[in-house]
Amino acid sequence: MEYGIRLLILLLIWWATTITATLPASAKKQLVRPEATTTIKIKNEKRTLHNARWFKYKCIFETKARPKFYYRASNRQIVWLAMPQKSSLGPVLPSRLHIKSTLAHKVQRELLPTALEPDLIHSTPVDIMLPAIDNASRPLSIYAKPFNHRDKRPRVGIVVTGLGLSDAATEAAIQALPGGVTLAFSPYSSKLDSWIKLARASGHEVLLNIPMEPNNYPAYDPGPQTLLTSLGTNDNLNRLYFALNRAIGYVGVVDFFGSRFTGSRRHMLPVLNAINQRGLLYLDSGSSPSSVAPALARGLNMTFATATLTLDDWASRKNIDRNFAELEKRAKSEKQAIGIGSPYPVTLEKISNWAIRLRARGLVLAPISALSQKKTKFENQ
Repeated sequence: MEYGIRLLILLLIWWATTITATLPASAKKQLVRPEATTTIKIKNEKRTLHNARWFKYKCIFETKARPKFYYRASNRQIVWLAMPQKSSLGPVLPSRLHIKSTLAHKVQRELLPTALEPDLIHSTPVDIMLPAIDNASRPLSIYAKPFNHRDKRPRVGIVVTGLGLSDAATEAAIQALPGGVTLAFSPYSSKLDSWIKLARASGHEVLLNIPMEPNNYPAYDPGPQTLLTSLGTNDNLNRLYFALNRAIGYVGVVDFFGSRFTGSRRHMLPVLNAINQRGLLYLDSGSSPSSVAPALARGLNMTFATATLTLDDWASRKNIDRNFAELEKRAKSEKQAIGIGSPYPVTLEKISNWAIRLRARGLVLAPISALSQKKTKFENQ
């Protein structure tokens, strides 16, 4: 018994010595003086942090102009940036701050406004709050990410869907992926509004997933608010309104597992018409080759786009690499292409690494609003 206690004490001493040795020099000082001013380097640029407090690898600091920010440091390099969840100022990130992410590349953030437009809300006959129909203030125009439409390079759009259900996957997608990647969130997320605000603060354009009936339903059920071919128009519209009511700040919607529903003209027409009336774009995920959505969208003169391929239909590195090669080929031949994927760790890693070399390949990463097939008021400004 005495021998075990001694061994445990020795192990604790060894662990404490190892942790202290691996801390940056400034962090060691802060362990002795918890309230002080320290200097760190962000992309070889010295920055002074006021009221800095280090805890192992985390440094908490605040400045006069901003709320508290949390950094995790390793080898004196900044590798993570996050906001405390309880902040009266909302998730506002430093403008154009270079961050070295956990996926080993540097991301340049371009902020999008996080404040929501109160004029984009109105009441429907069923007392559901929706984006307004007024064409002068369409959500697509208000919330679209700025893009240089004079850029003649072939455009590639990347959309990551199904976010908001896993905190770890959602945080990784928001913080580690380039701002040009469009993020689509599930309406079932309990923190949907917060996720959308944080995504926009990190420079991402946002879509909303609309669960639709797949071919293998009910073996695979996308959730209680899934749009079904067995339901009438009013029931499906009410389910659509449920999703649209969950948050605001998105430029459009994308179907989620809708291989059967998107093939039904009778069911898709009223849904697309309602989406169009709300000033939103529609992205067809390409889940079914028999989807009628593109043809119906043209008839409605609405803004829409169609995914070229699914990046991780088989979530392996070799398969994703092949799909990226095909996506680039299609973009160069058709002037634009859209790849869609899920927030698997391997998918996020591959997107991150692929985006680094995009400029050298003569391509440009574009938000989904810049790849839509109808010009908007926003594009012409």
